[in-house]
Amino acid sequence: MHGRTLKCICDRGYSGEFCDQFVDKCRPNPCKNKGKCHNLIDDFYCECPPEYGQTKDCSTRLVNPCHSSPCFHNGTCFPIASGRVSLNGVNINTYSGFTCKCTSHYRGDICELPADPCSLNPCNHRGQCVLSKDQESYTCRCYPAFTGKNCETYFDPCEKKNMCKNGGVCLPTPEGYKCQCPAEFSGENCEVMLNVCSTMKCLNGGKCVVLNNLPKCQCASSRFVGTRCEIDLNLVTPKDSAFSSALAASDLSCDLLGSDVSPIDYIFFALILFALVIVIIATVYVYVYFGIKRTKKYHSQVQYDNDILILLDKN
Repeated sequence: MHGRTLKCICDRGYSGEFCDQFVDKCRPNPCKNKGKCHNLIDDFYCECPPEYGQTKDCSTRLVNPCHSSPCFHNGTCFPIASGRVSLNGVNINTYSGFTCKCTSHYRGDICELPADPCSLNPCNHRGQCVLSKDQESYTCRCYPAFTGKNCETYFDPCEKKNMCKNGGVCLPTPEGYKCQCPAEFSGENCEVMLNVCSTMKCLNGGKCVVLNNLPKCQCASSRFVGTRCEIDLNLVTPKDSAFSSALAASDLSCDLLGSDVSPIDYIFFALILFALVIVIIATVYVYVYFGIKRTKKYHSQVQYDNDILILLDKN
């Protein structure tokens, strides 16, 4: 035997120079789908989950995988058929797995993840949903009157001091707040001063001034009256009154009567002049009375129009 080399011929399931190494068929694990591997001599046996039956490597599913409703959030399950096998003389459909068709709001193998967090409209009260860079999360941009992760909490923004400037009144709204500004101011917070006199055109040299937040016309003299100083009193009461004309005519009475007159004639003439004066005064009074009445009516109408314009501007 000198010079000869011995070589061991190993039985099945063993290896090595002296056949002392057991061949582990379960490393790596050949059993799929969480099957448990058992070593046999030069072979292996898979202990499969019930839905896979006693198949070689647990890769063939014998039970329809969709029976357990594996798809979340109303996803639809579709089994993947892999063929048919004969088990105890009965042909059985086999399945290699399943797929889930997810609704538009979800994704993933079993519809377990939101497709787009913002697609579920998580932000309340008309808040704006903003996706993160990885599109796995979101933040809500809320209107000023709401706070919280999903804009679910309301608070009164008018509780903060000095929201509205220059005497403006703060009014809460669903979007936040609104300032009701005085007539001479505008802007979100009544911070912009307006020229309210731009809407009030004063006539006859009148000047516009602001009284109690309203434009008023300050007339140049007492000769003019009205909301816009539009009435000239000299046109309502004429300069050359009928009474003055009567007095001027009375200077001619002696010449008109002549020198051969009696005292009774003078008395009679004086009564005529007196009656004439009374008629003239009454005529002037009626004329002035109705003129002033028309003026007051016009003044009231102008004031009413201005008040309507102011209310419309406020709204």
